[in-house]
Amino acid sequence: PSEVGVRNVDKNKKIIGYFGHLTDRWFDWEFLQKVAEARPEWQFDLIGHPDPTEDQLRPNIIYKGYLGHDDICSIARSWCCGIIPFKMSKLADGVDPIKIYEYLALGLPTVSLIMPQIKNYPYVILADSVKKFIDGIETSSEIKTDQDYIKTWLAQNTWEKRAEEMIRLASKQTHSN
Repeated sequence: PSEVGVRNVDKNKKIIGYFGHLTDRWFDWEFLQKVAEARPEWQFDLIGHPDPTEDQLRPNIIYKGYLGHDDICSIARSWCCGIIPFKMSKLADGVDPIKIYEYLALGLPTVSLIMPQIKNYPYVILADSVKKFIDGIETSSEIKTDQDYIKTWLAQNTWEKRAEEMIRLASKQTHSN
């Protein structure tokens, strides 16, 4: 069985990964295609649904299917980083991408198109162009994540902790009126 948070990255071959929803509403296929075309020597593993169409893939964009947790963990061990190529939009700005927590738990730094809500998350590089995204992948592939730090950060960023903070803020607001 694979260990969560342990990467076995081949320094000679960059494999970049994504798992999650592949719908055109979120996922910026055109952007990823440009990145893949600019770096044909890199491999981009995609896991999720719905299945992409032939014209969405490139020779170095590999669709792995819709897989379970154990398979994802096993495949992700070869990734140098996780990516979030969500279209920059109000829709993306309004979500908290759960995959960022999963990537971090897997020990993966993450390169994302700009999503302001994750700009201060650890091991996250935001980009607004193909060049900056490629540079972010280059940088991420050299990062050695600190799993103790990630574990502590993740423990402070649970739904329970957020609910407690919202209750605290609401209570403070009520008492100040």
